Amino acid sequence: MDSFSLACYCRAFYLNAQQFKALRGASRNEVVTFITMHKRRSLEEIERREVLLYSSMEQMDPRQVLYPGHTFYPREFENIDQPPVFLMAEGDLEILKIPKIAVVGSRRPEERFLLWLDTELKAFLEQTGAAVVSGGAIGIDQKASQVASRCLAPQVIVLPSGLQRPYPSTIKGMYSGPKVLFLSEYFPDEVMQKNHFVRRNRLISALGQFLLAVQFEVKSGTMITVNYALAQNKEIASLPDHPMAALSSGNLKVIREGAHVVGSCKDLLSLWIARQIAL
Repeated sequence: MDSFSLACYCRAFYLNAQQFKALRGASRNEVVTFITMHKRRSLEEIERREVLLYSSMEQMDPRQVLYPGHTFYPREFENIDQPPVFLMAEGDLEILKIPKIAVVGSRRPEERFLLWLDTELKAFLEQTGAAVVSGGAIGIDQKASQVASRCLAPQVIVLPSGLQRPYPSTIKGMYSGPKVLFLSEYFPDEVMQKNHFVRRNRLISALGQFLLAVQFEVKSGTMITVNYALAQNKEIASLPDHPMAALSSGNLKVIREGAHVVGSCKDLLSLWIARQIAL
């Protein structure tokens, strides 16, 4: 079985990266036997699932499917917990080789944080040539993507759904062009599920040289991304705010716990240079 087909089988039957590596070069029958033994699936069940699997595979361009060992498989995923075995890409894969900053935050940000991105993030991108990684969600994510688009910076948008069923549904129309790469660990026609957001966040944090958490609450998806970044030994940066500002309670928490305080493009550049030296 070729690596593209094996990656698709791993996605369909929830095999992990270690199992993918163990099955490299195996035949279809050997893969099916492995699934029956380790996933407790009957042969009849596997054969029924294969019908849907082959239908999904017909919709894919094998050149845009990434897996461990692929030339463009992000090296940032190699040592994280639960690395994706199957990744679909749409856009220029060379963007994955560009150093990146992950930008996340509230879906209902206050105007002053959006203005900060307009000036300070824009200046940082223009001076570094860095790519922006985000989830494309309403709020900080989309603002970061808009800033990247305006200064022609490359960007990676990681979706919580298949590329043919993007969420939000309008996102591919909003951010199209040669410097935009969409990534998804789901088959093209898979719809968004609530748990996909949590899983997606580990990929956003992993791709960035560091994580910029702009404005967020303690109980939020952004805090989940922060926790993934900490587990991945990533540096966290956040903007300061008034201690009684409820919508920035997450900012205060991570700063108290050792996150870098950034107030300007200069601060971002200092952290960026330090990360380049460390790498």
